[in-house]
Amino acid sequence: MPHPSQAQRTTVQRAEGQRTRARSGRVRPGLRTLSLGAALVLSAATVSACSGSSDASLPTPDQPDITVGVTTSLGDVPFLMGMATTNTPGAGSFTKAGLSVTVQTFPTETAEMAALSNGSIDIAYGEYGQFFASNDPLASSGQLKILSAGYDATAGSIMMLVPRGSATPDYTAIQDGSPGASIAVPSATGPEYLALAAYLNSIGSPISSNIGMGGSGGQNDDIKIIADPTVEITAAVTHQVSAIVLQEPYATLAQEQDGLVPEVDLASGDSTAVPLDGYFASSTFIQKHPTTAEDFTAVMTQLQALGTSRTVIEAALRAAQTTPSHAYSDSIATMQLGTYPTTTIPAKISIVGQLMDDAGTISSPLDVTTIVNTAS
Repeated sequence: MPHPSQAQRTTVQRAEGQRTRARSGRVRPGLRTLSLGAALVLSAATVSACSGSSDASLPTPDQPDITVGVTTSLGDVPFLMGMATTNTPGAGSFTKAGLSVTVQTFPTETAEMAALSNGSIDIAYGEYGQFFASNDPLASSGQLKILSAGYDATAGSIMMLVPRGSATPDYTAIQDGSPGASIAVPSATGPEYLALAAYLNSIGSPISSNIGMGGSGGQNDDIKIIADPTVEITAAVTHQVSAIVLQEPYATLAQEQDGLVPEVDLASGDSTAVPLDGYFASSTFIQKHPTTAEDFTAVMTQLQALGTSRTVIEAALRAAQTTPSHAYSDSIATMQLGTYPTTTIPAKISIVGQLMDDAGTISSPLDVTTIVNTAS
């Protein structure tokens, strides 16, 4: 797996106030077809730990009742398959491990991090870049830990897209803040921004330190933050921006429903197979409930293995469509799904930290060995 080269590194200095404004987090729109939702997960919000046979290979959890936060994503499909009560692969996995899991959905990683920090949820699923760059005390104090890997990029899963017939964006204009070219991303700390920064670095047009700050106060506004991907697509279609960067499934939806065309596959080069999402907990939770943390990680290892089957994931996505969408159904077979790793490898996670350091979304390098929980 490639690692950002020193030749491509760009030291980007941001004022802390600028970083704070950029970290408001993306908005997760209500397209719940992106993850399994109520149709596959539950007939009630909680799967009871007292039904079904237990997994004798796992220790008895010291805290059976846990709450897990999620955001709308393709990456949490294996987890939600384990929450299902239907006769599908992985269904009932947490119950068999003696865990009673309640799922809570959040509109942004920012809200989810706050809930994890104040203890209203025990585990959170979300993007590495946004969690690591968070200003929340849990992240800044070094108490944030990764319990399980979640989702990695693959070729075509992060794309720069332009309206059909449009010229290639002027990357030099983006570099120096000149007018005439703009690229939209959902957040200033998410994988779309990191992959874009890595690409621009690789072609010799590193973005400026003021990128993504909305243009106020004379700052560079050629990278625009549009939190809702559907609004981002509209901005491209109506030529409000020169290009947009999207993850799947939005990249495929933008092409098949809105006629945008691929300009650059950003899940390549330094961003090839970059880890995108994971499952987080506080060190306090892990210390208080070590066997619960161990059991959750073990169950996720089993569920993540289901992600090696494209057929299984596609079936889960189709079953999740509580509001049928023919256009989305057609896209399931053509979208470029990422991968669902079964182990959390610090060397892989360190690539995220390197990309963040290069893009200026963190003020100092991450020590990933202290972030990955040793049991994961």
